[in-house]
Amino acid sequence: MTETLFNKLKEVVGCNLPASEAQIRAANLKLKQDGLPPLPEEFAALLKCANGFSNDDVRIFGAELKNSSYFDDLFTYNHSLFHGKPANWLVLGRDDYYFLIYIPSIQAYQLVDQDTLQPEMSTETLETPLLSILRI
Repeated sequence: MTETLFNKLKEVVGCNLPASEAQIRAANLKLKQDGLPPLPEEFAALLKCANGFSNDDVRIFGAELKNSSYFDDLFTYNHSLFHGKPANWLVLGRDDYYFLIYIPSIQAYQLVDQDTLQPEMSTETLETPLLSILRI
């Protein structure tokens, strides 16, 4: 499924180089130390195809990005959003209006309004909300 999803994405959005196992492990370690949930397996598998995606004003975050102005780092964004405080959900990407989040306690990906944090969509898999926020 991840390879099929990646093939859809690479045709229409900007894709970074693949993330290494070391980058995924380092990101998960930083997230844990900051009291944040780990990367969901499906999202981590996608990052191994491309470590971040971009489509106009939409950013899907990458793991352990250094010196990138085109792709945003997942840990850095979540750390600044939660100010280093524990959280029970993880922001995987954003556009001007929505966050793409993962909530491990209910094993769901959601698109939530950035202002109200009200969910607009909730699914068990990544594909539908990811394609929606990327406008594909």
